[in-house]
Amino acid sequence: MKRIRDYQQKRGMNWRTDVTDWVGGYPYECATVQEIFDFVRQTFPDFLLEGLKSTRGLGTNWFLFRRAITASPAAPGGQAPGPPGS
Repeated sequence: MKRIRDYQQKRGMNWRTDVTDWVGGYPYECATVQEIFDFVRQTFPDFLLEGLKSTRGLGTNWFLFRRAITASPAAPGGQAPGPPGS
């Protein structure tokens, strides 16, 4: 227990966060649901959001995009519709 208590002082990081990362946590940069949606809309304007399962806290957000076969009508203002609840 002393090793865990002294861990942050020696490493400069939280022991629990490091363990989460080592066991399979975050070897990537996190992005919000809105950031992912905005990236896909900008990079792939013909992709439509078909499904979204989002989590709070630790977890994985799931996105299902479909490439439009034909040009779909844009939402008012000339922009594609946003994710549910936006």
